[in-house]
Amino acid sequence: MNNIPDARQIELFLLVADTLHFGRAAERAGIAQPALSLQIRRLEQAVGFRVFNRTSRRVALSEEGDAFRLSAQRGLAALREGVLAGRLIASGYAGRLVVGYSGTAMLMQLPRVLRAFSRDHPHIDLELREVASAPQLQLLIDGALDAAFVAADAPITTSAIRTAAVWPDDIMLAVPKDHALAGRLLVDPRLPLRHELGPLVLFPRDQAPAIHDVLLSLWRQLGGTPDVAQRAQTWHMIVSLVAAGMGSSLVPAAVKRLRVPGVRFIGMRPSPLQIGVALCVRQADDRRLVSALTEHAMR
Repeated sequence: MNNIPDARQIELFLLVADTLHFGRAAERAGIAQPALSLQIRRLEQAVGFRVFNRTSRRVALSEEGDAFRLSAQRGLAALREGVLAGRLIASGYAGRLVVGYSGTAMLMQLPRVLRAFSRDHPHIDLELREVASAPQLQLLIDGALDAAFVAADAPITTSAIRTAAVWPDDIMLAVPKDHALAGRLLVDPRLPLRHELGPLVLFPRDQAPAIHDVLLSLWRQLGGTPDVAQRAQTWHMIVSLVAAGMGSSLVPAAVKRLRVPGVRFIGMRPSPLQIGVALCVRQADDRRLVSALTEHAMR
């Protein structure tokens, strides 16, 4: 074998093999018969054997040509499939996305975003990883994540990352159901609370240092204890500890959706701050599928 035949030559070979007639095959291909014959000769030169036995009265596949036909059909189908897959990726409708998320994101709009994104882009392989906000940003820089849903206050110290969408959320006070404040709907955060808040339950600082410090400062402003007494990795575990009477906490309003028994949520007006979730992507990542995820998040 001297060369590999090109896709057009294989396509023409299959047309002749299907019709066993050079004239009809040329008509279907939309080319002149001499041009078709030339391409078949070049294919035979490339593969190193005759693919047709031709006489003035009939055309038949040679034994070698018959063996070649099946592989040619498979190869052409695989090539077309590969071209289609490449075009889908280029258009943003196929590919692979590794998306990091914090627990807060899953309590907010992220489930709806993922559902709509998967519906509109069924050929995209979506891999989700639950990771704390601070580590997510480093994983994004390193290329281990394609997108990161992090705490909105997570500090971004590099121009390599941009914030593509933000979902804000109010802060609420979470207390045990038998707490002295449990009957209140709202408190004024500008005034120290008359009742003892008890110990603070919060996530470890290294998960999201910026928002951790903001919440601790607000806790102290409300008259709470100066330190974190109990720590938990997830909002579900935090409010579960509150329900168990281990303390109180400051949580995003979305945490109410967990519906943990034994916890009362109290709003704050005027709202002292909002925390939430931000979608971060690499600044230089201009892939269509990343833009598509961003568009869904911004809706």
